[in-house]
This record gives sequence, C-alpha cells and structure tokens, in this order.
Amino acid sequence: MKDIKGLTGLRGYAALMVCLHHFNYRKSGTLFFDIVAKGDWGVIVFFVLSGFVLAYVYQEWFKPGFKITEYYRFIRLRLARVYPLHLLMLLLWGLFIVYGRIAVTDNDTPFTFFLNLTLTHAWGFTRSLSWNLPSWSISSEFFCYLLFPFLMLLARLGRGYIVLLMAFSLVEPLYHPYAHFVKLIMDSFNLIFAVHQFEYGVSLIDWFCTFAFGVFIFLLLQGRNLLGGLRELFFMLGCGLFFYVFSAGLSDNDEIRLLISLASALFIVSAYYEGKLAVLVFGNPVAVFLGLISYALYLSHIILQQVMSPSWPLWLHVICALIVSSAIHYLFERPCRSWLRSRL
Repeated sequence: MKDIKGLTGLRGYAALMVCLHHFNYRKSGTLFFDIVAKGDWGVIVFFVLSGFVLAYVYQEWFKPGFKITEYYRFIRLRLARVYPLHLLMLLLWGLFIVYGRIAVTDNDTPFTFFLNLTLTHAWGFTRSLSWNLPSWSISSEFFCYLLFPFLMLLARLGRGYIVLLMAFSLVEPLYHPYAHFVKLIMDSFNLIFAVHQFEYGVSLIDWFCTFAFGVFIFLLLQGRNLLGGLRELFFMLGCGLFFYVFSAGLSDNDEIRLLISLASALFIVSAYYEGKLAVLVFGNPVAVFLGLISYALYLSHIILQQVMSPSWPLWLHVICALIVSSAIHYLFERPCRSWLRSRL
C-alpha cells in the first residue's frame, strides 16, 4: 500500500492545532491566537481522516465478505496501534495525581479508570471527561473500529447509495436523530433529558458518523482518477471553506462540524491524489514529521501542560511538547507497536 505523505502531514497539522488550542485556551487578540482558539477543529479532521485512511489501507480485507477471523485480526492490529500509548498516558496521569501534580476531579474514580482501561469511557456511561482528557477521542475511535468492517461491506452498493449514506453521515451531527430517539424513550419514563458531552452515547454516535463520512469518501473515489486541475481546485476550495468558517464567527458547533468536515474532505481528496499544492503544504518533511509523532503529541500534551509553568511563552510550551512527543514516539510508541504487530 502506497504511503501518501500528504495524508500524514494533514494529521500532523490537526494534532498541532489541538495542542496549540489547549496551551492557549480562550486567548485571542491577534490573527494567530484567533486561529489557535479554533484549534479544537483539528479533532474533526482526525475523525474524517481516520475513516478515509482506514478504508484506503484495509480496502481489500473485507471486499470478499465478512470473515470473523479477519475481523478479530483487524481489531487486534488497531489495538496494537492505539492501546499501548493510551495505557502509558493513563498510568502517568494516575501517577501524577498520586504525587499531587494533577488535581483529581469528581469524575476520576475507580469506575471511570476501569472505563478508561477498556476504552469505553466516551461511550455514554459518564457525563464528562475523566483521567487523561484527550483520550476520549481514542475511546470514540475504538467504537468506530468495531463497526468499520461493516461499513466496508457497503462498498458493494452502487455509488448512488454511497452518496446518500455520505450525505446522511455528514448532516447527522447537525440534527441528532439518535438524541431525539433517546429523548423519546426518556420522556416515556418521565425522565428529564439533559445531555452532557458524553451522556447516553449521543456524542459517540455523532463522532461515528463523522468517521463514517471519511469512509464513504474513499468508497466513492475508489478506482477513480482525478484530473490535475481538480486536485488543485479541491485544495483551494478547502482553504476557502476553512477560512470562511473561521471568519464567519459561527456559534453553532454542529454547523461548524459539518463545514469543517467538508473542508477536511476537500483537503483529503487533494492529498490522496497528490495535488501539487497538497504535496507542498501537507507532504513536506516538517508536516510529515508532525504526522508521525501526532498520536504521541495528542495524547501527551495535556499531561505535559500540568508540569510546565503557565508563565512560559507559547513557543517554549510547543517546543517541549514536540521534544517529549518525539521521544515517546521513537522510544516507546513505535517499538511497542512493531513488537505487538509482529506477535499478532
């Protein structure tokens, strides 16, 4: 399978944006800090890109049909990719709590620790974040992994059906049909419906649809070529849409997710077909390096923030985060992943 560097670089930029966002939460005043304040949009890019890349990498696995042996092998390989670093960061978070470096919250309980161990802490069993805060998205991704092979079976459908599914997955977070279903059930028992971030799994379904949107993009493009001019046009449209969302000052998070998902799709398509602009921006060595360490950067930066002085300038926070995440990636994440994959 060809390594498409532009897709790796796009992931690197998304991770860096999330990191900058958390290091300068709610700060503004200049164009740079105004953009950084929207850095949480990087998570949307993550999920769309993850669905697309998994469909690209595993496109042949489930084409003949569903096989339970292949399904278990796929899940084991994905766990080998994400679980070791997640476990390390979870244990470090607990260790820092013991030594007083991180303040314990009401949601950091033995029960939520167990949920974190089983990667189910974003599945609707609790209301809010717990332990290593960014890992909620890894929990949601794990849910997507469990259902991904069934999404790939939809490749047998005609392209018209794929377009309809892609449209549904794109707009679902805007209308929350699952949330309305939950409300209907709760109303029948005279229970108050007050959704928090992860309660009842509403967030989980929304993020699964964002992930599925990425899968359907690949299924729609599979086997098709794209003219060079369109590759550059898609990149420029993605930039235009991104800056429109930024400058419009939209307050509806669901509408923002829809538009950023579309912008992500445009960037992904341009990078997938290796458009010149996409290669220049996303495929350069710096971006690719950021992409390689992106998982370590994403999972470690909040822990690192707890031990760095808040008086340090942003650039020093970022340099420390890059150095630490690089060490984690090359000394732990990559060797551990390679060892587990060889055992599997």
